[in-house]
Amino acid sequence: MTMEPRSRRACLIALGAVGATLLGAGLAPPAWALNVMVMNVGNVQVLTLNGKLIIGEGEFALRQALQQALNGGAQRIVLDLRGVTAIDSSGVGELVSSYTTATNRGARMVLANLPTRINEVLHITQLITVFDVYDSVDAAVGALRT
Repeated sequence: MTMEPRSRRACLIALGAVGATLLGAGLAPPAWALNVMVMNVGNVQVLTLNGKLIIGEGEFALRQALQQALNGGAQRIVLDLRGVTAIDSSGVGELVSSYTTATNRGARMVLANLPTRINEVLHITQLITVFDVYDSVDAAVGALRT
C-alpha cells in the first residue's frame, strides 16, 4: 500500500484558527488539539485523527478535514481513529454528522481502527449499526475499492 502524505499545511489547516496560528509560527499543534493527517491510497482518501474528538476544536477539525476532502472530489473516505484519545457526545455527534454529510454528497465514509472506548460508545448507543467499521486501514481501503 502506497500512501501519499499531504503537506503539513493541509494537515494543520484542519485545526482552524489554532492550526493557522501554529502554521504561521512554525509550531506543532498542542496536545489537546485534534490533528488530522490526510493521505491518498489510490482513489481512497484516509483521514488519520490524533488527539481528542471533543467539543470545540476537535469536532471543528474533523468537520473541516471532511469538507476539504469532499470539496476536493473524494468519493471514498476512511476515518482512521486509532489515535483518538478521548471522545465526548459532541465527538460522537460529529462522526454521525460526517457520515451524513458524506452520504448526502454521494461519498462513502467508513471507520477504521476504533479504540476500545469509541467502540464501546458506538455499541452502547447502537450507532455501530450505522457505520461500516474495519479493523485496519488496509481492510477499509480494500472494502472501498470494491
